[in-house]
Amino acid sequence: MTQTEFQKLFDLSMPPCEEAVVWASKQKDQSVLGLLGARRRRDWRRFVARNTRSEVVLEQLAKHRDWGVRGEVAYNSSAPAVILERLAKDRDRRVREQVAYNSSAPAVILERLAEDEDRWVQVAVASNPNTPMVILEVLAGTEDKEVRGGVARNPNAPTTILEQLTRDKSPWVRQVAIYNFPAPYPLVH
Repeated sequence: MTQTEFQKLFDLSMPPCEEAVVWASKQKDQSVLGLLGARRRRDWRRFVARNTRSEVVLEQLAKHRDWGVRGEVAYNSSAPAVILERLAKDRDRRVREQVAYNSSAPAVILERLAEDEDRWVQVAVASNPNTPMVILEVLAGTEDKEVRGGVARNPNAPTTILEQLTRDKSPWVRQVAIYNFPAPYPLVH
């Protein structure tokens, strides 16, 4: 696909097709940003933000005024740590939540987000398979059942924490912990 072909697709009033998104996500310079900035096309910017590997494009889109565009950058596993660090301090909790769900988020960022005032950011940290065990231990002891449920859902939660959560006061957290427990789960405590 050429830039001219991309421009023609972009001019159509329709959501981005996969071929155009793939092309745009592979661009290493600012040419695609010029096209995306030419009009108010959030859907295009969001698709590119989620799929690009270009640090230049990610850096520019991380500054976008639309939280959805910043959120897609925050969720992009190719986003460098320096961008994730800045987005982890975003004013919109939904952007911080996407950083916490990012499979490439460094442990130091997850540690800070585990202390975020928003429960859904904490749930995202608790659910992230890369969250350090020491953070999972802290989150497993919180009063918020949604956060404890996130720990119980975490595929890398250690059995010691899962055992603790199988005795949780919330039936839902107990059920999730039992479901995630490595087989066979001991039925008798």
